Amino acid sequence: PDVSLPDPERVKQEALQAAAPASTSTPAAGGAYTIVVASFTSRARAESLVDELTQAGYRAEAVERDWGPPRGRMLQVNVGGYASAIDVQRDLQQIRELPGGYGDARIVERD
Repeated sequence: PDVSLPDPERVKQEALQAAAPASTSTPAAGGAYTIVVASFTSRARAESLVDELTQAGYRAEAVERDWGPPRGRMLQVNVGGYASAIDVQRDLQQIRELPGGYGDARIVERD
């Protein structure tokens, strides 16, 4: 069988991009991927997390959601606008490791 190997230079570039710190990648507005970090009933707690994430170099925002009974209105903290699956995966791992217990953070993809 004919086996083709990936271009080593391309693999090296992708690995370097994946290893870059989050602060060097600014998510593009309106990107395909968003990280849902946490949801809160407290506006102060949501805004505190947005500030923490923003200071760490992420594009964070709190979005009010009405989940209906029994949860009701909550503020969902998102880090968004990623165009690259590699960038969003890397930042998800870093956010999950932050103090505060954000291990449930997840990626959502825009339709």
